[in-house]
Amino acid sequence: MRLTKAGSKREAVVGILRDYIRRRRMAELTRYAGSFPDDFPTNEEIEAADLPRGRAQHARIDSSLWVHFFRRSGDAAKRERVKALLAAGEAAWCPPVRLELWRGVGGKAERDALSRMQAVLPDFPVTPPVWDSAIALAGQSRAAGLVTPSADYLIFACARLHGVELAHDDAHFDQLRRLLKS
Repeated sequence: MRLTKAGSKREAVVGILRDYIRRRRMAELTRYAGSFPDDFPTNEEIEAADLPRGRAQHARIDSSLWVHFFRRSGDAAKRERVKALLAAGEAAWCPPVRLELWRGVGGKAERDALSRMQAVLPDFPVTPPVWDSAIALAGQSRAAGLVTPSADYLIFACARLHGVELAHDDAHFDQLRRLLKS
């Protein structure tokens, strides 16, 4: 009971079972790796579509890695990184990421896969403090002469304020991290 910080044995057992079931469900999601057709948009296509409208992206695992996970021709190392996060029960996202991925969905199999993901993956909310942080970051970025998609500010701020690592394959996030360190 000390390790689980539960008040009773029952609470400890229920907590352990709940965590085990959550991890098993996430591990099952690895079956969707490479299951989307190659016309599923790339990260660059997603971001290019968002730039004119200023839409947002996602947290914990960025779409820049999810597209490699889903596409048949996705980079194997990037797909394995997402699979490892899923298998460890550490994968998560946020509403802007879901929106980007849903926008690329074309068929029933893709809808089913994303619906299953949505039912299992933790979703970090884009709260008012996340918006405030993203807006401040956009101002700092602009002042430093950086051009970053609006979605990346939200995703970066969401991961940062929720205290989660942002797994990505997007140079914009590296720029934002360096900007905050300077």
